[in-house]
Amino acid sequence: MYSKPTHTSVPKIKTNDITRLIRAAQKIERLLSISNNNWLILDAFPNLTVDFFKSTSINVSNYERWIKYVETGELVTEEEGKKLYEKYKYEQDHKREEYLQIIYKNASEEAAGALLMLGAQQESQKREVRRGSILQLKLIIKF
Repeated sequence: MYSKPTHTSVPKIKTNDITRLIRAAQKIERLLSISNNNWLILDAFPNLTVDFFKSTSINVSNYERWIKYVETGELVTEEEGKKLYEKYKYEQDHKREEYLQIIYKNASEEAAGALLMLGAQQESQKREVRRGSILQLKLIIKF
């Protein structure tokens, strides 16, 4: 997974490694969510290691079946596992889309606010230039 560093270089973490770690973290987070974030659930399964969550040996529908079993104590069929995964995937996509829309909206509001501030600053600078020009004209007229 990681390259072994030499005495002159640092280990290189590859994109695929990061992707696997993020997916494992998401799976662990789901397991914790059904236990109200009680980390002791990880100890309830003696053979459960981080490698289980990083592994590609368990497909997504079987993982859904396992999560459902842990949550309810009932084993669902493989077909139901696929449906559970599709539902989970849809919900996650929807949450991600909502989150991105909020970011976009906030960025748009911040940009609009920044443009208003910039416009106000430019207007203030124009007024200062006009005042300076008027003062110069008054001085010219006096002399």
